Amino acid sequence: MRCSHGGARRPRGGNEGIGVRVSVIIPTHNEAQAIGRVLADLPSNLVTEVIVVDSNSTDGTPDLAREMGAQVIQEPRRGYGRACLTGLANTQNPDVVVFLDGDYSDRPSELPIILAPIIEGRADITLGSRFGGKSNPAALPWHQSFGNRLAAGLIRLLYGVKVSDLGPFRAGRADVLRALALEEATYGWAVEMIVKGAIAGFRIVEVSVSYYPRIGKSKISGTVKGTVGAAWFILSRIVRYSLRRRRAGTPRPAYVPMGQFLMESSSQTTVCFSHPNRTLVIMAKAPKPGMVKTRLTESLPSPAVTALYRCLLEDTLALATSLTSVEVAVMCPESDQNELAHLVRNTVQVVAQKGEGLAAGLTSVFRHFTAAGRQHVIAFNSDSPHLAPSVLDSAFEILATHDVVVGPTHDGGYYLVGAKAAYPALFESDRMGTKSALDRLLTRTKALELSTGFTEPFYDIDIANDLIQLARELRLAPTRAPRTAAWFSEWEQAVAQLRH
Repeated sequence: MRCSHGGARRPRGGNEGIGVRVSVIIPTHNEAQAIGRVLADLPSNLVTEVIVVDSNSTDGTPDLAREMGAQVIQEPRRGYGRACLTGLANTQNPDVVVFLDGDYSDRPSELPIILAPIIEGRADITLGSRFGGKSNPAALPWHQSFGNRLAAGLIRLLYGVKVSDLGPFRAGRADVLRALALEEATYGWAVEMIVKGAIAGFRIVEVSVSYYPRIGKSKISGTVKGTVGAAWFILSRIVRYSLRRRRAGTPRPAYVPMGQFLMESSSQTTVCFSHPNRTLVIMAKAPKPGMVKTRLTESLPSPAVTALYRCLLEDTLALATSLTSVEVAVMCPESDQNELAHLVRNTVQVVAQKGEGLAAGLTSVFRHFTAAGRQHVIAFNSDSPHLAPSVLDSAFEILATHDVVVGPTHDGGYYLVGAKAAYPALFESDRMGTKSALDRLLTRTKALELSTGFTEPFYDIDIANDLIQLARELRLAPTRAPRTAAWFSEWEQAVAQLRH
């Protein structure tokens, strides 16, 4: 099979309106006057489930929400962020999660505006800005408006994300929200999603939404104490996360001097770093039946697995070659060199490893390329084309201040490893396929007294559950790995059986 470009089909069991599962989370506290209007205005053809998380209401809000068909969860602990986290934990396998206030200050009918950038594959997180739409000037008190603009300006300065507001009407891909490991239970919720998303390299897009005076009294902006407390907490969290990133050696993603350039559109900004002596080496095999992704053959026909690996490899090459000022190469078993050179059409260097197995291949990567004068070398697996390019950029930045950089996977392995020199003992006799691969690597870096930095945890494609997760992601953003998305369309029925 030749991998071809193509869009993803509508997921099974998803919403018929847009082909994805959308969960809406609405935190409430005494919103009886408004909750009926909020729920009535939600476009039913776009929503799979509505979760109202209620915090000790005494005015009948939960009963009204149930009568309108919403699932109601009681969260006795106070805190806006805590209510959002509780709702998130109770969603039923959504593709996208939307957060919306229960006071009717946001307009639920504008849900398509919030969803569009994610559904179209342009964003991982969408933020609704109250400063660009048809907003009532009296909806935001001057002190709240000033505080939001100040916080947004600080985020632009420290993180390079083009936002103007920290509004509550927002949405995110469910897998992205899980990856961010959100934890702020109070005012910090407003910024945590944004700054963690920026640090991880996810695409954040702001859209204009309407905003009107809330029905009822505000729990925060309605009091001087609430406004000052929220502002101080939010600003301190923005700075705190920035300091954490600097200590970890993660680069600031934008607003940097010459040596970098910006590719900018009306909705988002991508940052490309320009640095010499960066080499990204893809660890690959020739796509031969029975030789690649063998654990998946327990669940899928061998021809499907072979075709999948080829698509993953070609999309991974496209990801790698999209980086700026990075030399891309392939390391492979000697028996696969000619076939892979033909597959990549000699667009990148294909090097035969010395010895058998992945450990020998990794050792060959650093021996070969550091001996050739390359100063920053990263070995990257061939089955993560859905990784954000900014994660690879950050890996090189981390390597600049550490001896070794590692990208851990959720199953105890790692999807990339980089070094500035060859360390023969680093991968010696390593059982790369075991769940202890990362621990064994870190034990060796410690024994060799090598400083180690880490990129964001991620996953590669080894088993059926990994494939199911990737299918869900590519339904939302097929352009991240178009060949692999096309494979999912072709083998849709076989992949659907994996869920049973």
